[in-house]
Amino acid sequence: MPPTPATRAPPHSTGCNGSPPRSGRVAMVAIAVGPDADRQEMEQIARGTDGSGHQVGDPSQIHSRILTAIMAAGSRS
Repeated sequence: MPPTPATRAPPHSTGCNGSPPRSGRVAMVAIAVGPDADRQEMEQIARGTDGSGHQVGDPSQIHSRILTAIMAAGSRS
């Protein structure tokens, strides 16, 4: 599916390390919350944007998982 206007990066934007964005799209971090959440589905959805999927058992863990995902994405750029 082509990116929508909301997901296209403006022509002047840069990637995490100041380089041009790889695809002009925003990589999505998807987090499944709770033991019944489907982590594989989150990974599949996020993979389509060069992002990543994660799962936490407790909503209080979301902030640390987001930070971990952002740091990992920055090291791949």
